[in-house]
Order: sequence, then C-alpha cells, then structure tokens
Amino acid sequence: MNTGIEFKTDSSYNIYSGEKVKDSGRYYVDSASRILYIKEDSVYEPLKIKKLTDSTIEFFLMTDSFALKLRKKQ
Repeated sequence: MNTGIEFKTDSSYNIYSGEKVKDSGRYYVDSASRILYIKEDSVYEPLKIKKLTDSTIEFFLMTDSFALKLRKKQ
C-alpha cells in the first residue's frame, strides 16, 4: 500500500494511504530560512528543508532529530 502526501497551492495538504485521505491540514513555507511549517492541531511544526530538487525534497524535523525524504510521484 502506497503512502503519500500532496501539497496544494492553497496551503493545504492531504496524506494518503493508498487512495484514501488519512489526514489533512495546513502548511506554509518560510523561503528565507528554508523551513516548511506543518500545522498539527493548533501548532505549526517546523521542518528544515535540507535539499530540494525537481524530483525530491529532504526535511529535517528539528524537535525530534528525524530526517525525511520525499520523492515526486512518477
């Protein structure tokens, strides 16, 4: 079963498990500091953008020392 996330241009996102939406929320990007903020409940969680290419993006979750790499759907 595939899991994925879709970032929309209206600053919303959906997390999918297969074809079903499992979670959704809001986000914003601080381009100057290269941080993606994901809203969880009423708090925005910062994800430091480490690397960005045409097909991948790598994040670092500063509060948990957790790295995440997302790849564009083929």
